Amino acid sequence: MTDPPDALDLTRVTTLVAALNDAPARARGWSIYVPFGTEVLEPTTKCLWVFDLREDVEAAAANEGWRPGLMASELRQVRDNLGLQVGAFDPLQLVAAADHYFRHDAFIDLSA
Repeated sequence: MTDPPDALDLTRVTTLVAALNDAPARARGWSIYVPFGTEVLEPTTKCLWVFDLREDVEAAAANEGWRPGLMASELRQVRDNLGLQVGAFDPLQLVAAADHYFRHDAFIDLSA
């Protein structure tokens, strides 16, 4: 059994588009955190990959200006749901779907 990674490593900053592409490879326990004040997710929104199964990680991240965004499992579900609705999708559609989930805690519905 391997040790879990450092929960909060401030070198794991990426963009939302890169995080969405990386999400399928992330195991249980990974989440993206976003800067405080983030209301809308955009392609270039800064995201921090955090291994947040430890009790103190959310407080430590808050001290550095980050708050929980979405879990890797939620990002995978957003990808899967979008694929079921439209088949192949482009990065901007994926960002829109992730933003909708982030703001409404619900999958985007493209049937309307």
